[in-house]
Formats: sequence, structure tokens, C-alpha cells
Amino acid sequence: MAQELITFSDIQDAILEQLGIQQSDTIARNKIKRMINQIYLDEVVPFKNWMWLQKTFQITHNAYYATGTISTVNGSATITFSAAPTGFNFTNFKFAVNDSNQVYTISAHTTSSTTATISSTFQEDTNATATYKVWRDRVDLPINIRETVDIWHKDLSVPLEGLGTKSFREREVIDPTLEGVPLIYNTYDYFDPTTTGDDETEADRYRQTRIYPAITSENIILNIDAIQDVTALDEDEDEPLMPITDRGVLYYGGLYLAARALARNEELSQLYQGDYQRKLSRMAGNREERPDQPMIAPNSRYYNAIRRSGLKRRGRGGSFFRS
Repeated sequence: MAQELITFSDIQDAILEQLGIQQSDTIARNKIKRMINQIYLDEVVPFKNWMWLQKTFQITHNAYYATGTISTVNGSATITFSAAPTGFNFTNFKFAVNDSNQVYTISAHTTSSTTATISSTFQEDTNATATYKVWRDRVDLPINIRETVDIWHKDLSVPLEGLGTKSFREREVIDPTLEGVPLIYNTYDYFDPTTTGDDETEADRYRQTRIYPAITSENIILNIDAIQDVTALDEDEDEPLMPITDRGVLYYGGLYLAARALARNEELSQLYQGDYQRKLSRMAGNREERPDQPMIAPNSRYYNAIRRSGLKRRGRGGSFFRS
């Protein structure tokens, strides 16, 4: 493998040359293209959360909207703003009248319209001049993001705590209208921005992140570390996301598949497969950054229970291993 492997075409040419197949053999070349993508997308990319898949970007979480008052009617699904929310479309935003923990989802709203529809009928007292808040409890991630790694902002000294859906909901229901800076997050399900609601559809292709508290009095810039999705190599000049020094893994991986399928040489295929696996292992073993050390720390609920019981003062407190 004397030539430098930079583009999709470079990797194809190297495999064809190594197997002694004519560069003009389009049938063999097309098969090798599929094999390279098979190694790239199905084996290398999912192997670990590679540093070259991570990216950092910023998203602004906007302050709540509370201009004027709002008219609500018990048993009605229509709410009416006293002043047109010029430039705003509140579809899929949350809504609550002040001093109430009942949160509604705005299911339909036309930009700048004074009326909106909530997903369930209003269950509280009729009020023609209610004070209120409208906010969004989630942020849309870029379309090429697969999952989040860390989220942080300037008003918190540590990253937000990432929670699973159940744990996030347990924290949120304690005080669903809590106002403050975001403290926890949950990378939400896939969704389609052209539809409303949380029902699953085949068009759901985008990720969302829920945050809590989400009701803030000022805009907050969220810094997000995330793992991006990888698309198949297609054009000859396409380049894999990985560093140039690692692209040999696609050469060896494609070579072992091609030796089996095109050259019909199982012994040679196994030889190249060994080269591929060793290259992949070396890539995964490189120290990309200093790993976080495990930390011994008390579970907060357990710690509080021990403190209340007085056991801690008698030296009987415990701890558990948390990474």
C-alpha cells in the first residue's frame, strides 16, 4: 500500500491494484465501493465513539414569552393573546398560566396570530386577563447529529446531567413550571419538524434534546458536544471523516471482503482480515484524551437518608461506585 489513501477513489484503486483487477473493470469497482461502505458504516463507525465523530456546536435556548395577558376559558382548547406575538409561532411550545403547575402543549398556532390551540381543553378557571408564560422545553439538534455527549452553559460550573427518559420525567414532574437555568437534559426521540405531536412516523429523522428547567428569563447559549451521523461514501472525491492516517482500515477491510468475493481466495481474505482487525484495534487503542477516572461518591438520596437518620455521625455511612 504505497500510495496515500485520501479519497474514496484512492481506496478503490488501491484494492483493485492489490488484487490485480483492471482499473477499468466497473463491475468489480462498484462491488468494491459497496464493500468499503460496508466496512466504514457497519463496522468502523459503530466500533466506538471516535473523536473524529465528535463535534461541538452552539444552540440558543430562548427566554420565555409573557407579553400582555391571555384569555382562557374553562373547557375550551382555544387561548387568546391580548397582543399579537409578532414573529412568533408557538406550535409545540408549552403554556401555563402563572401560579399553576398545569402545563399545556400548544398544538397549533399561526405565526403572529392572537389565537392558538392547546392539545387538551383548559381545565382551570376562566380568566380574560390571565398572566402566563409560553416556552419551549427542548432544542432541535442539527440534522446530522446522532447522539449527545455533553451539554453546558456559562451559568453552570459543570455540564448538565444527562438522564434517561424515565429519570428525566421523574425530576420534571416535581415542579413542571420551575424557572431557572437548565440543569438536566435528555436526548429525545427522533421527530419530524413538519408534523406536530410525539407520535412516531416514518418521517422522524431528527433528534431533539429536552432540558429542565426550561423556563428562563433570558436567552441561554447551550454548548453541545455530540456524535454526528456518517453518510456513505459516494463520489470519487468523497473523504471519510477519519484522519488520513487511519483510512488504511477501509483499505484492509475492503480488501479482505474483495479477496473473498472477487478473488475467491479464502486464505488471502483471512490474511487481510487479520491486517484489518489489527489496524482497527490500534486505532481504538490510541489515547485520544486522558480518560476520566472513576469516582467514589455517595448517592445523593442515600446520603440524605443517612444524614437524616444520624447514622453518618456514628460512622455507618456508605458509598457506592459511580463512574
